[in-house]
Amino acid sequence: MINISRANRVHRPERVLSYIPDESYEITNSLFKGTCPTEFLPYLYSFGTYDGIGTYRLSEEIAKQKGVKSVVGIEFRPDDPNVKIPENLDCITIPENDYLLVRCVYDGDFNHSLILDAVELTLSKHPTISDEYEFIENPVAITVYLEKDQILVLYPVKIQQDQNIISEQSLSSISKEDLLDFAQKDFITNYYNWTYMNQRLSSFGKEGVTDYCFVHFNVKDFNMINELFNHQAGNDHLCAITERIEECKDWIYFGSRCDNDNFALMIKDMPNDEIVKKMTEFFEPISYLKSNPTYKVYYKCGIVTMMSSLNAGRRVSDYAKIAQSLCKKPNQTEIMFYTKEMHDRVMYSKQIKAYLDTALKNNEFFIYLQPKINVETNSLEGAEALVRWNFKTKEILSPAMFIPYFETDDSISKIDTFVLTAVCKKLQEWKKQKLQLYPISVNLSRKQIEKINIVEHIKEIVDSYNIDHSLIDFELTESATIDNQESIQPILEELKSSGFKISMDDFGIGYSSFSLLKNIPFDTLKIDKSFVDNITSTSQEQSQVFKDNIIIKHIISMSNELGYKCIAEGAETESQVEKLKQLGCKIIQGYFFSKPLPIEEFETRYLIK
Repeated sequence: MINISRANRVHRPERVLSYIPDESYEITNSLFKGTCPTEFLPYLYSFGTYDGIGTYRLSEEIAKQKGVKSVVGIEFRPDDPNVKIPENLDCITIPENDYLLVRCVYDGDFNHSLILDAVELTLSKHPTISDEYEFIENPVAITVYLEKDQILVLYPVKIQQDQNIISEQSLSSISKEDLLDFAQKDFITNYYNWTYMNQRLSSFGKEGVTDYCFVHFNVKDFNMINELFNHQAGNDHLCAITERIEECKDWIYFGSRCDNDNFALMIKDMPNDEIVKKMTEFFEPISYLKSNPTYKVYYKCGIVTMMSSLNAGRRVSDYAKIAQSLCKKPNQTEIMFYTKEMHDRVMYSKQIKAYLDTALKNNEFFIYLQPKINVETNSLEGAEALVRWNFKTKEILSPAMFIPYFETDDSISKIDTFVLTAVCKKLQEWKKQKLQLYPISVNLSRKQIEKINIVEHIKEIVDSYNIDHSLIDFELTESATIDNQESIQPILEELKSSGFKISMDDFGIGYSSFSLLKNIPFDTLKIDKSFVDNITSTSQEQSQVFKDNIIIKHIISMSNELGYKCIAEGAETESQVEKLKQLGCKIIQGYFFSKPLPIEEFETRYLIK
């Protein structure tokens, strides 16, 4: 049974196929189970290869010449001294051509004829495909690849019509030469626009370019140039970029200004390190404003390598933008290469963010509580609320599976609000049951702190459940506080004056600043687990263990002298607990005492006597 999920047009240059015979499909079936033929291991995804290993059905003419019809092989760029082609394997040349890249699901036993005949029959009945493409009869080779749970088929085709290509011939009846420029050029820079680039992608292979890497970049904080100087300064810099593109035509095939400060390039295929070198050199002369050389300009650059570019067709710009979107470091130019894993992460992030409101409505989120133990009295001191997600009621997701994605935008604020509300609701229930109440800590994210009227929002939630403010302990990470210290300080002071507790989480992991301890009104410092892990280690260098012990000892001493509580988190063994007690730590949180518990279990173990 064949189910086609998507078909798009791609182009392939001439390439050499090195192969081994596989008439019985034994090698193909092993390949599809994850076993790579040893003959191809040294060449898999090496420079100048196209795609990975595929299985091929050869034409009748080639089959007669070679004595084999079904083969497994890998494609190489010809006539390139940097590309190593196996010398001990048979090979054929596959001519340059346009292809339909068909993605489909097939759940039967592998057989070229069954799969290809079914795909061809399905495509021939598709009205758009049958109007635009003609299948080439008896092509040199038809390729089948496996990608996760999908089969990819490359079908050689002739293009019947291509309405996306604009040419001078198609405009000849208008007799206005400047109309083509108007359609293909940007009026600010008088340089090629996205329409022009889109045509180059559509007509790839007909412009003397056989393969390429795709680049998409923009200027970081471009709006600041317009605001600090003027729009003319911004426009001048856009023109400087297009001039720089023209200076590099020895390795840039085509360039365009897509929109705003976004640019696209089709460049020569090179090893990744050489691409980085070329792009770094490309940006250097345009890393400042001509009108104000002291103003530094930085870029976000996403690159799609040749292999991914050829499979993507005109979707290649989407892939480059995905890589570009992950350039987030300030005050530096970043160059990121697109990967399939990167695409999967971005798509996963978009999916769970889109589903978040539905998940909250369906009550899919819930909290666990991990106790904090006073080791002097061996009694409960409080607890930390940790969120979990019963994703679509199918699987329980740990915070690591969604929190990092939600932290990139305001989605995390919804989680913060949910956890705070759930904690207040539970405290209210315990209060009505006349159980002993203990402070519970909840995370307060950077995005939540930055919200307007956040203190009033928090007080409204807590007060609606008639909960004493001292029972809510807000935990902030060092990075969140140090990056926004001036704006955060008055907010935290207002929370503190309203009776809430403030803790610094993960203290000591790299952002520590004495100015934080001096200016931010903390109640508690939580020593990061990374220090606790090594305090009794016998596998680590003893000098490092000694240093960790000294650091913890002085953090505890400093906390006591500043009037803060000090909590060590992540204690998992009795020896770690004993060492922390020796160093003066009175409150410890970790698996030695308890893992995070469902609320009912926490109640039974710690509250109900």
